[in-house]
Amino acid sequence: MLSATQIAGMRATEALALPDTATISRVARASDGAGGWTETWSTVASGVACRLMSTQGLAEGPAAGTQQAASDWALTLPLGTDLRAADRVVVASRTFEVYSLLSAGVEWRMAIRAIVREVVA
Repeated sequence: MLSATQIAGMRATEALALPDTATISRVARASDGAGGWTETWSTVASGVACRLMSTQGLAEGPAAGTQQAASDWALTLPLGTDLRAADRVVVASRTFEVYSLLSAGVEWRMAIRAIVREVVA
């Protein structure tokens, strides 16, 4: 079993491996009075250290047995970062949407990890 000191040391080492910076935005929806809504994106954190890595390769396509290019990216952020599914993250002028959070709720995790997909305007 790892001690709290060992885990803290591992987390500090992990933080040194985050060479990029990110801005995290979250959407708020408000009724437009006509049965729909308007969306407003607000920055919830900026200057957050991160690492963005391509997960390029082949993934199974929508039809069984077919292959398609994977467009997911792996995003690593410092432990304690407030990141939620559907948040948007800007790294190096590219915008990504959080598709999936990994290892949520694990006590000994070293960082926040998510699968993100690039938002194409």
